[in-house]
Amino acid sequence: MDAAHFEAIVGRVLDALPEPLAARVADIAVVVEEEPTAQERRVYGTDGVLLGRYSGVALPRRRVRGRSSIARMPDLIKLYQGPIERACDGDETCIAHLIEETLHREIGRYFGIPYAST
Repeated sequence: MDAAHFEAIVGRVLDALPEPLAARVADIAVVVEEEPTAQERRVYGTDGVLLGRYSGVALPRRRVRGRSSIARMPDLIKLYQGPIERACDGDETCIAHLIEETLHREIGRYFGIPYAST
């Protein structure tokens, strides 16, 4: 699948988020990369497979003693096209479902839900 088609599926999944949730995550950048780096796979992957990754400061950690953090990097969710496609053997319905599942899991990280909980 070409990158534009994959990104269109990601866009449809994002557009389908319920409005209250969509409004709360509107400032998170979502990007598609072909593959995770070797370091990302080593640090974040499970059994060497990494479908997506949230990077940023989760909401529960943003306030310390009543003060919000001043300087921080923008929140980012990366979705990795290659591993998602391979996990689905190229089946578009499966790819769309796995994008949705991965995106929801990484949005959970933004809200402070640990990996062990999902």
